Amino acid sequence: MTATVVRALAPYVGATMASAAVRGLCEKLRLDGNKLGPAEVQGLIDALAPGLHVYVGKEKASTVIQQIWTAMDELGAGT
Repeated sequence: MTATVVRALAPYVGATMASAAVRGLCEKLRLDGNKLGPAEVQGLIDALAPGLHVYVGKEKASTVIQQIWTAMDELGAGT
């Protein structure tokens, strides 16, 4: 599941930064990256959002967040 989030972030912040950010936040939030339900996805997005705003700007961050939700919905984790 976290790979989906990393793929959404990578074009904007790079694969290494995306992977490190997601892995670090999952550890901090004590999330199992393989089992993310809607609440866990929202928590991860909430934790990622401030950094995204800094790196890509508010408008682009909204686009990235929407891409994450779309990808999670396709996996069945967003509903």
